[in-house]
Formats: sequence, structure tokens, C-alpha cells
Amino acid sequence: MLITAIILTTLGLLLLPLALRGRTTSRGLFCRKCKFDLAGLDPARLNPTCPECGGDLSKSKSTRPALRRAHRPGVVLAILMLLAGGGLVTLASAQPGSWYPRLPERVLMALEGLGVDDAFTEAHTRLTAGILSDSALRSLIERSMRMVETGEPGWSPERGDVLAVALQRHMLTIEQVKELAERSFI
Repeated sequence: MLITAIILTTLGLLLLPLALRGRTTSRGLFCRKCKFDLAGLDPARLNPTCPECGGDLSKSKSTRPALRRAHRPGVVLAILMLLAGGGLVTLASAQPGSWYPRLPERVLMALEGLGVDDAFTEAHTRLTAGILSDSALRSLIERSMRMVETGEPGWSPERGDVLAVALQRHMLTIEQVKELAERSFI
């Protein structure tokens, strides 16, 4: 995750100046102050000024040879890359698992359903503390029973704790209890 964050941040930092610089839209002689086209103006006349804004054109860098327009989609993409990279750096640099206790139960259970071990560990902690809802417990029971039935890897003693709580609360069906008995889990 840290490598992805570094790559996103680096690409964002490289893309942002290019997108801000943009592409050339016109070539010629333009007032740097107001971008007025100075074509046809005699630069050798006395006290040259811009007819649009009155800016002094005798100073160095008072004119520009081209007009550029920023590439707005590129700027937006670069900013999004920087934000995503910064967010991933923040997540990667945080203590491992330190943000799982702050997650809402619904998000935690979605991560657990995807197989995130730290999410299951936090769900188990909430279960032992007695603050896990019945619907979340049912989700843990379903996943644990699926692991028992299919032999899916990732079984741990904490999964057994989930099933023990399910037995105590009479949340398992007769078929599920038979399945556990056949597999020597109880």
C-alpha cells in the first residue's frame, strides 16, 4: 500500500505542473498583464503601452510570445492522485489495525466479508466485549460455517469462539450443529 501511495503521489506531482502549464493556444506577441494581442503594434515607438490595460511594454518580460491554457481535466486528475496518495500514505503510516476500532459496524463487517483479517479480529473483539449486533454476529456465523463446510483457509480459534457464542445463543440450525459435530468442531 505504501508503494502505491508513493507512486500516486509522485505521478500527481509530475502531472500537476504539466497540466497547469497546459497547451499553447496562440502564438504572437501578447501583453503579459492582460493577454491582449499586440499584433500590428510598433514596438519601436516612444513610450509603448498596451492599448487594452495601459501596461508599460518597454519593461523586460512585459510581453509574452504565446498564450497557454491549463488542461483542467489534467489538473483535476493530478489533484485526485495527490489526495489518494496522501490518504494512502496516512493509512499506511498509521499503526496497523488502529483505525478498525473506529469503523462503523456495517463497514467493518463488509471488510470482514472480503476476508480482511484485521476486520475479523476487531469484530471478534467487539463480540467478546458484547457490543456486536445480532445481525453482525449472524454474518460472522455464516462466514465461519462456510469455512467449515468448504474447508476455506483462514480458520482460527477465534472463529471457534464465534460458533461457541452462536451455540450458547441458540443461533445455529440443527443442520449446522450436525455439520460441526461431523467435522469434530464441538
